Amino acid sequence: KIQLLNTENQSSYANGHLEFDIMLGQPASAYAGIGVSAGNGCPNWVQLSPGSLSQSGFTHISVPLSTCAINIPTLFVVTLTGTAASTLPVLSFNNIEWTAN
Repeated sequence: KIQLLNTENQSSYANGHLEFDIMLGQPASAYAGIGVSAGNGCPNWVQLSPGSLSQSGFTHISVPLSTCAINIPTLFVVTLTGTAASTLPVLSFNNIEWTAN
């Protein structure tokens, strides 16, 4: 599991998006699942399909943020299952950002 903390309040990003680029470190068959949570207290879990991601280049992902208006820091959490979870490299991320809309 990977966690990044945006110290700004989640309410600042209500109705916005978490955007990032992701690249697989191994063939898609090594991943049983990749889950992304774009929130904290009002999380928005999204399951990414490993088959739709690339091992040779970054894929841009945009996850809608909930309308949750609580004033707590915003998390970006990634969970991983499958054989890739125990070996390196697993995933590469680039351009992680929270947008207001």
